[in-house]
Amino acid sequence: MGLINRIDLIIYALVTTPVIGVILLAECGVVPVLSPIGFRCRDPKLSYKYNGDTISARLLLLITFVSPFLVVVGAECWCNRYKSGVCRDCSWWKAAVIWYRDFLLGFLVVIAVTVVIKGIVGEPRPHFLDTCQPKEAKNCTNQFISKFECGNKNVSSYYIQDASKSFPSGHAAFSFYLFVFLAWFLQRRLEDVKPIVIITLQTIVLTWAIGCSLSRLTDHRHHWWDVLAGSFIGSFIAICSIKSLSIGLKSNEMDSASDNTTASLERKSTDSFEISSQELCSNTSIKWLIPNTNN
Repeated sequence: MGLINRIDLIIYALVTTPVIGVILLAECGVVPVLSPIGFRCRDPKLSYKYNGDTISARLLLLITFVSPFLVVVGAECWCNRYKSGVCRDCSWWKAAVIWYRDFLLGFLVVIAVTVVIKGIVGEPRPHFLDTCQPKEAKNCTNQFISKFECGNKNVSSYYIQDASKSFPSGHAAFSFYLFVFLAWFLQRRLEDVKPIVIITLQTIVLTWAIGCSLSRLTDHRHHWWDVLAGSFIGSFIAICSIKSLSIGLKSNEMDSASDNTTASLERKSTDSFEISSQELCSNTSIKWLIPNTNN
């Protein structure tokens, strides 16, 4: 491992460790909601029953962590096999690790932003009255209650605090971050694959993102604006992550521009030519032959 790589690892550790610490403290309930925005008595939007999650947080995190790893590893291995016929060169594995590292860094930002906003806004969930059972709501009719105390003793403090963390939707943010990142990755890294294959893979990830987000509405875990905001946050951070972090994408764009320039010069100098663009396994590998059409 070179000195630069070691420095990168140190920088990543210094940046990510405190962020992960804050996230864990917030999710474990150690860092409470700063100031819940309150509620209106007998508000029908907050009077739904808590029925759990169709897509649990564990399943969401499992898919978000595992699926991109399998995709980038499979794509980089395929690129190497397409070029050399054998998936043995270890350089493709390094490229896959770089892509996955960039994904994880962006995903960490999504988690941090979502957790911080949830703690600052403190919006009640649609099942807030059922989970919290605020004492102030027993004898009120239509007043707005800004200061309250939850009276439900049948659930843990974690669920009590979580009842006031509706905005934005973490499920929507995570799933749409996954969709945008993988959709862009598949489009750029598998340029020589049939479009129908890429579109199919992208559609699968999009279906997951939409289904995951809509389940938060049907489960009455979020309001529609929570899901909309979460989808925007995840998509926006994914685009920023790809543009600013992904070394593989930047290198691919530079090599593509170089290939186009080389091809243009060769077309001017000869009527029949073979263009062989062989990149390192960290970039898409393409070989094609244009026959001579002039007799």
